[in-house]
Amino acid sequence: MKMIAESCPNIEHLDLSKWLDQKVGKLEFDDVGLVAIANACGHLVNVNLSGRLGFREIGIGSLVRSCKKLTTLIIGNCVTVTDKSLKMIREATRLEKLDLQGCYMISNLGLEYLANGKLKHCLETLYLNSCDRITDNGIIHLKKLASLRTLGLSRCGANITDYGVVALCELPNLEILHLDFLINITDISLLEIGRKCLNLLWINLSGCQTITSVGLRCFFGHQRLSKLFFGEKVLFMLSLSCSASKLEAVVAALSILSSHSLMTVSSDTKGIGSEAVVDVCWGSVGFTKPSPTSA
Repeated sequence: MKMIAESCPNIEHLDLSKWLDQKVGKLEFDDVGLVAIANACGHLVNVNLSGRLGFREIGIGSLVRSCKKLTTLIIGNCVTVTDKSLKMIREATRLEKLDLQGCYMISNLGLEYLANGKLKHCLETLYLNSCDRITDNGIIHLKKLASLRTLGLSRCGANITDYGVVALCELPNLEILHLDFLINITDISLLEIGRKCLNLLWINLSGCQTITSVGLRCFFGHQRLSKLFFGEKVLFMLSLSCSASKLEAVVAALSILSSHSLMTVSSDTKGIGSEAVVDVCWGSVGFTKPSPTSA
């Protein structure tokens, strides 16, 4: 690490991901090495340390303080990242993307640190996937991140419910939302998302077992939503801008197929009618399409 620091002082992109390649994967470093990099390489913009276990808040703090141009920090699956680390990261003034997925030591306190730090004015993308210690009481703080456009909460556990998700609907610029496998969110969340998240482009609801066709209907007529994932196997494509009456057949299909398939609802249909799409989807999973009376 000291050799990198001494020989590459103007480096802007640093990828030391554990899984980058075999040689880089074997490279071991701790806070001392990361501090050396931070002190010597003040022009760093993008840093990827995913999967690394040797550094803690001292190294992260040095990186944030010394690298004022830092816009992307990927530290996913770094189990040594804790709330103390987030207390350091919150002081970043230009950070746009922060990947913390798999950092399961993070708690509600860490999210509170982030939401009340300087980065609340610049952070656009935040991944918290599989951080299963966080709860509603933590994610409600994230509504202070006014610039946030992408939020990942996939597989964050049973302690995230409608209470927390509804609070997130106050984020004015939200475009991409990962809620897959949050088993305790219901149609209540979808109704609020459909009503308030008017800039939403993409939402993942796969594995959300308590969601029904009632909640899915709230996206009918949404002006910007182009993709909706729901289920496990099958791809659906239809126009979300169609009237609710033309999509009732699709809702019936979604209701029954939700336990069988991954359904992607996309506005990119290129003229394909919703009825035709439903016919294809029913046939692809071996079901007989129900009659209008049974749907």
